[in-house]
Amino acid sequence: MAKITDLTVGKPFKILLVFMIPVMVGNIVQQLYSTADTVIVGQTLSTDTLAGVGATTFLAFTVLGLAAGLTQGFAVYVAQRFGAHDGDGVKRAFAQSILLSLISAAVLTLISVTAARPLLILLK
Repeated sequence: MAKITDLTVGKPFKILLVFMIPVMVGNIVQQLYSTADTVIVGQTLSTDTLAGVGATTFLAFTVLGLAAGLTQGFAVYVAQRFGAHDGDGVKRAFAQSILLSLISAAVLTLISVTAARPLLILLK
C-alpha cells in the first residue's frame, strides 16, 4: 500500500516544497516537449507549418488548462474528506472524481472535435 502524506501536519514550507517539486518538474517537461516540437517542426518542415504549430498551440493549452482546472477542482472535495479523517468519504469522493473526470473528458473531447475545424478556419 502506498504511503499517505498528510499535507495538513508539519511545517508549511517543507510541505509546500515537497508538493511543488513534482508539479514544477511536470511543467519543465511540458516546456521541453513544446521546445522540442518547435525545433523538430522548424528543421524538418516548412516555415508555414511552424507558424501553424505556433498559431494553434493556444487552442491545445486552452483545452488542457480547462481539463486541469476541472480535475483540480474535484480534488478539493477529496481533500476536505481527507482533512476530516473520513476514510470512506475519501473513497467515495475519489470514485466520484474519477466518474466526473471521465464525463468531463468526454464532453471536452466532443466540444474540441466539433469546434476544431471552425476555429482552424477562423485562424486561417
